[in-house]
Amino acid sequence: VRNDVGRLVDNNVPVGRHVLTANTAALETSLLESVVRAGTGKKAQLSDGRAQAGKTGTTENYGDAWFVGYTPQLVAAVWVGYPTRLKPMLTEFNGEAVAGGTYPALIWKSFMERALPYLHDRPESFPSVSFPYSVSRTVVYRNGQLELDNGNCNDTKQLLYLAGEAPPRTANCKVN
Repeated sequence: VRNDVGRLVDNNVPVGRHVLTANTAALETSLLESVVRAGTGKKAQLSDGRAQAGKTGTTENYGDAWFVGYTPQLVAAVWVGYPTRLKPMLTEFNGEAVAGGTYPALIWKSFMERALPYLHDRPESFPSVSFPYSVSRTVVYRNGQLELDNGNCNDTKQLLYLAGEAPPRTANCKVN
């Protein structure tokens, strides 16, 4: 940002920081790959079979629909809707409602199949994920949250958690 005489007053340089571990990001990508492979984003499948992941979205009144997808080389987002007003799109996709897996996914596919060759990159795979093991924990719902059973709680449930991800608090249930 410069002032009226051209002197620099603020050099707003982005500061990058990691918010996910590499394995957590790979796990998330693995989940989003299934959206395109067998979920609501199937229409976005690229014809060359390259690795891709994505997420569909649709407002409950079908007034907005989107698809956000990525390959290891490129990310793109497509939104479909009316920019100046909310108008439900209930029959615009071959007589059906417009959802994220319809026009937005098809538009994304069309764009990506034309854009990716310009990168001159060979198709790559996403990083592999190391699935953490799960552990069973006995929990109880108390004080508006799940807490670990201290051995005296009633109405407990067994839940599976990724290793190291169980509730942090132990309930203070009394012997009845």
